[in-house]
Amino acid sequence: MDLVYYDESILLAMTSTMGRPTKLVERTLNADMKRFTRICVEIKY
Repeated sequence: MDLVYYDESILLAMTSTMGRPTKLVERTLNADMKRFTRICVEIKY
């Protein structure tokens, strides 16, 4: 598992391409979830 992808700034930068990130799940930032990341994104179209 590459923990660089669990860094908050990297996750927010990746999701900002889809919309405005609103919330990161705490378990994601602690890398408790080994294979998945949960981020709430506000998508405007």
